[in-house]
Amino acid sequence: MPLQIPNLFQKREKSSAIPTDPNIITRESFKRHCIMNHGLDPDIKDGLPKFNILNYEKQVLKNKPLRTRSFLNTAKDVLRKQKENKLIDWSHMRTSSMCENEVPYEQAVKVPLRKPLEWNGVHDIERVRIVLQRTVEQWDSCSTKKDLVKMVRESAVKMPRVKNIICFGLGSFAHRYGDCHCKSGEVEVNMITQHLTALTIAETLEEYCINQTTVGQVQDPIPIILQDPGYVDIDRTLLSELSPRFETRDDPDGFLAIDENSFVITIACVAPVYEVLADLTAAGDCGRGPAGILGDEVNTTRSAKWATGMDWETPRMLKFLKNYDTRGFDGFVVAKEEFGGLWKNDMWLWDTQLWVRKN
Repeated sequence: MPLQIPNLFQKREKSSAIPTDPNIITRESFKRHCIMNHGLDPDIKDGLPKFNILNYEKQVLKNKPLRTRSFLNTAKDVLRKQKENKLIDWSHMRTSSMCENEVPYEQAVKVPLRKPLEWNGVHDIERVRIVLQRTVEQWDSCSTKKDLVKMVRESAVKMPRVKNIICFGLGSFAHRYGDCHCKSGEVEVNMITQHLTALTIAETLEEYCINQTTVGQVQDPIPIILQDPGYVDIDRTLLSELSPRFETRDDPDGFLAIDENSFVITIACVAPVYEVLADLTAAGDCGRGPAGILGDEVNTTRSAKWATGMDWETPRMLKFLKNYDTRGFDGFVVAKEEFGGLWKNDMWLWDTQLWVRKN
């Protein structure tokens, strides 16, 4: 009799209940707290609806669709309008703002991740190392890591065997990009937790593969390939100290390394990673698509303040994602002390989804 595998991806209704324990924070309770105590609604700014992609099509492009590949050509214009129109609050414009000249379409279709023009950040490696070590200790003991390990183990049952993890735009620990990011010289804790998430996924999948390996087979370590133009020498040094799995690569080597045994991670990346994955899959360059993806929620109506503006539901992208089952992180809860410390009041996992390719 074949082993019955439970459907871990069946659609579940989201609970609107807020935990009675004030020391526990969920995505829903945090949103309600912001609205009730600070008058902050993720979709409202200065009493006016925030700008989003659908409004951009209607108001600026006169109902012409915003094509992902032409986004880089329009980004500079959006940045200019940002200063003129309070409705526009599109904060993730780094790729465009890093460019000295206009980006020709021929370059835009190649999705280049350009290097920043200046470095506004932390120059003292010891200062960053202290924060990194403290964050690692907090991560190892936090409930989110335990929940993530459990989810990845459950998902690995359905996931094709993973041989590498490829990450795009996880960010620099010590780097700042122009006006879009804080210039106060603080170490980026969220960027550290994103890399620790990648490391946890690699270790969990490797452990699962070892348990499934028959006698005589060898399970190679799962490497983590990182592509981000923001990495500086401080990051490369600390990443090598954090784990020998980490390997930084320049654009487009990360994309070229993707195959159907890859697990892709992309968090608020200014490159249209989902679109590139769809292209690679359609062209047969990565088989049936990567084995798994951890990336931004697919939602066109989300406020542009929290969206990259790069990945939205084009028909090609939706067709590609039909080959995947998905799970969200709304069920993850965070202890109050972790929320203010480890996550810096921004539990970014709530804004992501886990995609697993169907066998």
